This record gives sequence, structure tokens and C-alpha cells, in this order.
Amino acid sequence: MKNLQNNKRYKIANSINLLIAFLSLVVALLRVVLPNAANKVFFLSSYIAWYIFNSKYKEYQNLGLNHLLLIATTVLIGFVLIHIACWILARKRIAFMICAVAYLSIDLFLFAADMVFYDQIYLLILGGAFKMLLIISMLIGLCYGLIGRRIEEDEENAPDAKFFNTNYNVELAKNTRKIIIKREKSLLNDYIYLQCYLDNNHNCYLTNGDMQEITIDGNAHKITIVAHFERVKPRKIKIPEGNENKTYVFSIKRKKFIFKLIEINEE
Repeated sequence: MKNLQNNKRYKIANSINLLIAFLSLVVALLRVVLPNAANKVFFLSSYIAWYIFNSKYKEYQNLGLNHLLLIATTVLIGFVLIHIACWILARKRIAFMICAVAYLSIDLFLFAADMVFYDQIYLLILGGAFKMLLIISMLIGLCYGLIGRRIEEDEENAPDAKFFNTNYNVELAKNTRKIIIKREKSLLNDYIYLQCYLDNNHNCYLTNGDMQEITIDGNAHKITIVAHFERVKPRKIKIPEGNENKTYVFSIKRKKFIFKLIEINEE
């Protein structure tokens, strides 16, 4: 999926899978060489992987049976490979990101249940906050991924952002003026394409931070801004008669990660 591969926020969220795999390996290594340190930072790891690895490693230390060490190592590597697989597959399939978020949520629940059972309130707060931060970050990336999937077809079919319908203005009156429309640059909506219509005639596409200059006559006109994402309502600008140049700046406002409004201001 093109949007998933180019979406920066989705890619950052997906990299959390790789981070968890790395931290799980580091914490397991600490368990072998510095057990006391590992017991203080084990919440950085996948808790399910840590719990099984730690249990089998304790049995190995007590009984000295090599097959227990092999089981502990195999379980750890298995969980690490699951996270790496999710990282690789989620780059093209958003379903694997959903699976990763679901797994982290279960992992957080089991971690919190054990910490409450063993009365480890300090670790519950510290580890719970860390795991919640990872889950929220992945959920934000997932929202951007879902938005990207909704607009991908329109994005692929869109002409160049600087496309301009010059045929519309082939015979303008002598009294011409300039209308400049600017799209405010934002980190929150850069994957949504917007179309500009002048008097119901398609005029141009505007991506994040773009500007378009339109030459019109002195008559009254109407500009309509339409987003490819259906949850964003179209907005209209009425340009009155006259010969005055005008500049309009518009931006997309969001509500709970879903873009809702196009706000327009005149400079």
C-alpha cells in the first residue's frame, strides 16, 4: 500500500514493533548478566516474552538442565521474530498493525494484573505508562494509516498538484485580477488532497503547503474547496465583483484524529 510506505507517522508507529523486539533482547541479556538490573527494567520488554523466559531461566538455574535453557531461548527468539514479522508485514498490510496493537493491549493487561497481584505499584505505574505510550503512539499511526487507505485511490489518480485548467481563462475581460489560494502547511493533514473548483470548473489540486494563483475577471465568482476524504465537508468562497486582488488561506482542522473542517481566512 503506497500510503503506508510513504506515511511518516504510520512508519514511526510501525517501528515500535522493532523497538519492542530490540528491548526484549536487551532485557533478556540483562537477566543473564545483571539479574538485579533486569528486575527493575523488565517492563521495557514484551511482558509475556519476559515472563516465560524468566520462569524457564530460573528453572534452568535451579535444575541445571540444558533443555530448559533451550526452551527459554527459543521462546524469547520466537516472540522477537513475531515483532519483527509484524514490523515487516505491517509496511504493506495495515491488518498486521492492528494485530500488533491488540497484542500490546493484552500484554499491558497481563502486566498490570501481575503487578497488582504482587503489589508492585511503582512498577505498575512506570511500566503501565511506558506501555500505554507505545499503544497510543501505535493507535495514532493506525489512524493515519486508515485515513491513507481511504484516500489512496484518489491520490493515485490525482494529476500533478500544480495542474491548472488554462482553458477556463482563454478569453478574460481586459479588467483582470489575481486570486491567490494558499493551503496552510501542517503536520496533521499532509496526506489529504484538496481540489479547487472555480465556478464549478475543476481548477487545481493543492497538497500540503501549496499555493495557486488564479487569474479572473471583475465579475463575481465562487471557489469551492473539496477534500478527497469524505469526512471533510466542502467549503465555498464567494468572490465579489471588483478589480481587487485577494488572497485566501485555508487549513484543515481535526477532531479526535479525524479531519472534519476546512477553515478559510482572507489575508
